[in-house]
Order: sequence, then structure tokens, then C-alpha cells
Amino acid sequence: MRRFTLTALAVAIASASPAAAQRALHWRAIDVDARLDSSGTLHVSERQTIVFTGDWNGGERRFHIRPREVFGFRSIHRVDSMGNRHPMQAGDLTVVDGYDFTSRHTLRWRSRLPQDPPFRDTPVTYVVEYRIGRLLRWTGEAYVLDHDFVFADRSGPVERLTVRLSLAENWRPVRPFAGSWSATNLPPGEGFVVRVPLQLQGAAEALDLPDGAGRTGRIVMAVVLLVLMASLGVRLYRRERLTSRLDPLPPLEVIDRAWLDRHVFNQLPEVVGAAWDNSTNAPEVAATLARLVADGRLSSRVEPARGLFGQPTLHLTLLEPRSRFHGYERTLVDALFETGATETDTDSIRRRYKRTGFDPASKIRKPVERVVASLIPGPAQPKAPFAPTAAALLAGVVLMGVGVQREPADALVALIGAGAAFVAYVVSV
Repeated sequence: MRRFTLTALAVAIASASPAAAQRALHWRAIDVDARLDSSGTLHVSERQTIVFTGDWNGGERRFHIRPREVFGFRSIHRVDSMGNRHPMQAGDLTVVDGYDFTSRHTLRWRSRLPQDPPFRDTPVTYVVEYRIGRLLRWTGEAYVLDHDFVFADRSGPVERLTVRLSLAENWRPVRPFAGSWSATNLPPGEGFVVRVPLQLQGAAEALDLPDGAGRTGRIVMAVVLLVLMASLGVRLYRRERLTSRLDPLPPLEVIDRAWLDRHVFNQLPEVVGAAWDNSTNAPEVAATLARLVADGRLSSRVEPARGLFGQPTLHLTLLEPRSRFHGYERTLVDALFETGATETDTDSIRRRYKRTGFDPASKIRKPVERVVASLIPGPAQPKAPFAPTAAALLAGVVLMGVGVQREPADALVALIGAGAAFVAYVVSV
């Protein structure tokens, strides 16, 4: 008798425990009726019976839409025990039978208010209707329907699944096709993919497939691209011809001392160096200082390095007044020598510019580059006007925006392309 009393007490305690502590959820059945229309759009009616236990607020359906697919939600209804459908209220999750999209492809609906009693093994049936366009993929031999009809990221198992698929008259399955599939006891995390290769009977113009721009659009873009490439090529050719870069090189037998004196040795050494590698850096600074030493306006000596990790020290001495230095020569001398000083060395220069840094090539770069530019035959090449560049940039931004709006899946490609174009512009300028 005592054992029976204890057992009865335990049962009573268990039955009195709140249902919220026994939250459970599973799908008694999911029945899917799908139809592939003549344009390749899949229309789906999904009837799911959810069994709630505990203080669940409602249900959730996540639609996994692949890049370039187009999702369209149609409706959601609750089905009562008599089989009658009740339309649910859009945009309000605070009321029972209200639903809303909490993200672009996440549908949620309310089945119970917080103050309502928890569910106790309560089945509730809903019918969700939607469509997915641009779903088919062309493999080169057939169009393929490859779709997961069960949302894998759910909170409970599916006891029974049935999928029925019908095809419009212009679609013919490549392999034997029963039109229905079924499964039982699908655990959470497991979907149900139906893959059907199809042949199209008739013209493909009416298909809504992710095949990029239409034929007319591709022709227009190709023509525009060819015209731009041709105009750039003509402009480049004319520019190079005016600068004599397209002229044939002189034969080796005519290059002698007289030719070098006439074309090379009559130029300043730093100008020759800048023209050779199209840059003005440390070698051109060294050439300038060597020329000033050779002219007798400077003297130099190198003190050997001291210690294992020491560096040689270059000493420079002014032999002429600073008024004897002109243009970038004076600018460089004033940067190397302190005001009023006639001697300097690399150690003192490092100490003086320790905080700000020092680039001696910057003191001569622009003047030397102007001299190099003056040596190029033909008229001076003006800078490209800003307006066409700005217009092209604005047009590119607008086109990329339109493209991303039409195909959100292309946003990453557009961003990478814009970054590459910006880098190319900065490097070229």
C-alpha cells in the first residue's frame, strides 16, 4: 500500500509539473504539392502538421534560396480540425495567427500568446504557399530541377514526408518519373532533395532562367566594348607615334662616340638615369652629387664603417657659395647642409631628420621629370580632362548598382570589380 501511495504521488508530481519544462516539437506530417510551370518557376503548397508540447510561441520556416533564384511568398493559412482554412494576419506577430518575415527568407508565425496555457501534445496544421523562379540549371544536356523540399534547420524530426511534383506540358523528364516521393522519420538537420533532369519541348525564349543579359543586351555591350577598345587603341597609337616610340631603333653600327656625345653625354647624368628607368630615386640623387663633385662645387670622402654593424659615413663639403647652385641643385644642397654650414655627413643628416624622415629624391624629382618630359619629341601631352573620367566613373557606379539590384548574388563580384578598377586607376595615374 505504501509503495502504491509513493508511485501515485510521483505520478501526480510529474503530471503537475509545468509543460514548459517538457518542451518538445515534431512534425507529424509534411505534404508538399509542387508544380513546375512552363517558364521554369516552381509553385509550392506545403502542408505541415506541427505537434507542440510546452510554451512554444509558434512556428518558423526558413527558405534557403540560392544565388540568382527568385523567391516569392504567396500565403499562409491555419487549417482547423474540420479542414477549413483560415488566412493569417500579415505583419503582426503579437496576435495568434499573425505572421511576418523576420529576415528576407525567414517566415515566423504565432500560435500561442505568452499568457496562454502551454501546449500539450497539440497538433496544429498550416499551409504555406510560395514560388521560386529561375530555379532550373542548364547542364549542357538537360535542364535540372534540384531542390530541397524540406527545411533542414528545424527543431524536431519529421515523422512522414510526401512530395508530389507535376510538370507543365513543355517539360519531359529524362528518366522514368513517378511524380511522387516519400520518406519517414527525418531527423533535424536532414533535408529531402529531389533532382529531376528535364528536356524542354518547344522554344526556350519564355523560360525564366539565370542566363544573364538577353541577346540584344549582350550585342549592345559587345559593340560598346569593341568601340571603346578601338578608340583607346587608336589614341594610344597616335600618342606613341608622336613621341617617336614607334620609330625603329638606330642600327648598332652607327652608335659610336660621336653619336653618344650628340644624344647621351650632352645630358645631365641624373636626367639620363631618370629617362632610362622612368623614375627618380636614390641613384639619380647620387648622380647629381657626383656631378657637383666633378664640377668642383662639392668635395666628398667616405669614412669606413666602425664596428661589426656600423655603416660607412659619407662626408660632403661645400667648395662654392650656395649662390653658385641653381634650381634643384640649391634645393638639394639646402636640405643636406644646415643653414650657414659648409660640411655635413650622413650621420648628422640622420639625426636632424630623425623625427620627420628625409627623402632626398623628393627634392629633385619633379624638376628632373620635367626635363625628361621636354626631351620627348612631339607636342606635350596634356592631362586627360577630368569630366570624361568622372562621367565614366558615375556611369560605372550606376550600372553596377542596377546590376546588383537585378541580381543581388552579383554584389560580391561587383564589389571586387570596383576595387580592381579603383586600384588600376590609382596605379595608372
